[in-house]
Amino acid sequence: MEQINKPSISVIIVTVGRPLLITRAINSILKQDYPICEIIIGDVSKGSETEKIVRNIDNNIIKYIKIINEKDPAVTLNSLIAQAKGELIAFCDDDDEWISPHKLSKQVDKLNELGNEYGIIYCWYEIWDDRKDILLSTRCPTKAGFIFWNLLGDNTIAGTPNLLIRKILFDKYGGWVENTLYAADHLMLTMLSQHTKIGYVPEILVRVHQHHIYNRQTNLCGLFFTYENRIKYQLKFIEMFKEYMDLIPNSYLPHYRVLIADYIYLKNFNLAIIYIIKYIFIRGIDKYILKTIIKIGISIIKSI
Repeated sequence: MEQINKPSISVIIVTVGRPLLITRAINSILKQDYPICEIIIGDVSKGSETEKIVRNIDNNIIKYIKIINEKDPAVTLNSLIAQAKGELIAFCDDDDEWISPHKLSKQVDKLNELGNEYGIIYCWYEIWDDRKDILLSTRCPTKAGFIFWNLLGDNTIAGTPNLLIRKILFDKYGGWVENTLYAADHLMLTMLSQHTKIGYVPEILVRVHQHHIYNRQTNLCGLFFTYENRIKYQLKFIEMFKEYMDLIPNSYLPHYRVLIADYIYLKNFNLAIIYIIKYIFIRGIDKYILKTIIKIGISIIKSI
């Protein structure tokens, strides 16, 4: 009889002061049909409301940890991963949920099917508008295999609630990059994808919630959004992977587009023009560049 590999799983939630939502996330994890060895909840919020809610959930696999005076989400996540006992690590943001009880079992099945060369499995997900109680969109990427080169340009497989990752990858190659307050998941995925292949389950198993009573941005994907934080992230990403991006110059273009847009928004036209020139050296003058130059011109005229 063929032996079925059932690796142990730790689930990590970082919560940042959203006590009215975290119960939904936890319950969706507890409904999984795959055995979970622990749910580690790192609470970075002030006060004790979240702690009371978590401790009132009667389940001995829940491990509550209060995080004191730590503002860097990467430090918190890496600390929680280091404490995890599971062979596999899954994540769930405190405002999201796993809408299928088979989420983990399907990902483990896919991992077993693909073999040891694969260290990360993602699934498809949907984005839900809590305010209007409607489906906004679905995300169904199909990138698989050695996709490091794809991730250099953009995050083609999404965020953290849809991931299942072998812990040994974190142990060998590191986890979240510190001082990254925006798109930390993309940076982490790109770094790990240098060392493993990535597979996916072609089913919507996760729901990402937006427009709820709290701010959408979470500790997993970045602290509260600012244009300055996004610029810092783009520059850090380019710095970390420049030697590889130089081999595929087009991989710079999505990052340059964001930098140009953010510098224009901040009215730093000199830096916007620098990245327009960098863009032109790679792509030439296209419709995007022409529209952007006109936009800068109009902004300058209005500011006079």
